[in-house]
Amino acid sequence: MTWGTLQYIYKSKLEWAWDYTFASKNLTWDQLRITENWTECGWKKEDGEKWGYFDLVRYEREIEKTVKMNSLEEKINTFLSEKINEGIDIEESYLGEDNYPRFCSEFIKNIHLSPKERAKLETLTMIKRTFVLGDEQLQLIVLEKVPDVDLNPDSPRYLGKKELTIDIESVFSKLQSMAPFTESQLVDFFRNKFTSERYATSKLLNNFDIIQGVQFSKRDAYLHPGSTPVFTAATNGPAYYVDEIIPNKVKVKGPSLIWSRKGAKAGTIQLFDQSGYFFISDVSGTIRPKEESSIYSLTFFKYYIAGQVCRELQSKSNNAQLNKSKLENLQIYMPDNTEEIGKLIYSNLID
Repeated sequence: MTWGTLQYIYKSKLEWAWDYTFASKNLTWDQLRITENWTECGWKKEDGEKWGYFDLVRYEREIEKTVKMNSLEEKINTFLSEKINEGIDIEESYLGEDNYPRFCSEFIKNIHLSPKERAKLETLTMIKRTFVLGDEQLQLIVLEKVPDVDLNPDSPRYLGKKELTIDIESVFSKLQSMAPFTESQLVDFFRNKFTSERYATSKLLNNFDIIQGVQFSKRDAYLHPGSTPVFTAATNGPAYYVDEIIPNKVKVKGPSLIWSRKGAKAGTIQLFDQSGYFFISDVSGTIRPKEESSIYSLTFFKYYIAGQVCRELQSKSNNAQLNKSKLENLQIYMPDNTEEIGKLIYSNLID
């Protein structure tokens, strides 16, 4: 807050960041960030970052456009209601961009459509479910790309932290100086740009098997109770425990990383650190080393890949979705000291 001769002037941190006159007078201006962790003396505070000025970058942004056609919406509602009565989880099987081809295929086979309805169906990108005042509504969605400038607050190009360029060989020493650290601090660190004169980047698929799951519903879990975990995109840790033998499902042997493909947790990485088997649903998948790898190395890759994925998703599009092809083509370094870095992370990680 500051004041003039006759009036008070209130400014937010964002407004101060854009006030060049103010910023230039105090180049070290900063604000502490208050976390959600309570200590005996109050809420824990972390050092703030002085917000700077960045060149605006033009790019294409995807926006969702809702399409209206009453007759088609009624038929889609009828079709999906029947699937729910059959015990099918429509969220995992038919809704969303990735599930749209499957939805169209089954919908066209089972429901008679007029030429206009079929033409409209072919223009859509996905079916989406929303809740308005507690009432469920389906939306017919088309994704359109529009020219824009990058003003995503989570993007390293926006007013947040300035993106750093870090030599991959210096990661161990930099983490040593940061310790102890939280998971969010690690992901933030690995969101930076990494370089190396010693190592060349390689596509993730060259060193890891990327496996995507298949549809796995609550009904499947109910019919096959057991002790084998099932991972989906909706939970941290297993969503269900089922029998070790279920036909037509994807079962993988650990240890392995597990990635969430879409939704609010899109791009998050979990570590299954056991040698047993587990199932994965169609909204998740595994990142399993082609060669035997220690738990400590996987710990390093969990945060390294999560950070790079977060950087990729949040700097290019507001459509939070991590498809298998995006993950396979992610360029990463494979330094020699991944186990050493993983041990450092493991011993210094705090809640």
